Amino acid sequence: MVPMADDPVTWPAHPFWDWSLAVYARPGVAAALLRLQDEQGLDVNLLLFCIWAAAAGPGGLRRDEVAAARAAVASWRSSLLLPLRALRRACAPGRHALPAARLLQVRQALQRAELDAEHAAQLHIAASLGRTGPAAPGSDPLTGAAAALRYLLALESVEPGPAVMDALVPVLAGCLPGVDQATAGKALRAAV
Repeated sequence: MVPMADDPVTWPAHPFWDWSLAVYARPGVAAALLRLQDEQGLDVNLLLFCIWAAAAGPGGLRRDEVAAARAAVASWRSSLLLPLRALRRACAPGRHALPAARLLQVRQALQRAELDAEHAAQLHIAASLGRTGPAAPGSDPLTGAAAALRYLLALESVEPGPAVMDALVPVLAGCLPGVDQATAGKALRAAV
């Protein structure tokens, strides 16, 4: 066995990651994002990037940009991120004969690795399109985000039915200051 350093990974500062952490902590956003991830297979990093890019500027993402962002992390997601998530979930209490304290340690280590993999994916997505903000004057983040989400749903072959819309609305409203759920829902319905 090779000993590992106890020091956590040092990441470069990036506004997309900082913004993602802030919006993930807002009421209702995390639960809705996890529903979209678990029930629809959507990549939360791409979903957040679609919204952040519209909010940070210079405007919403075009369909080709959403496709490029998706392609930039497809291999990373399938070969590393999803397997890490599956391993973490396999460490659920009561599923193995290991003592609960040891199982929890392994689960926490996998959770840290998964979060680092998410962080790396976000940095790569943003770098692949050169997005750093701030928003362009006069740009409409809500319309831009809704259009980019429409492109993402189409690329992922996710039907924008009631379950998807019910989860997207609180995410969009929670991510964009001053946008309530009714307005977010109206923009999403207009886009899809």
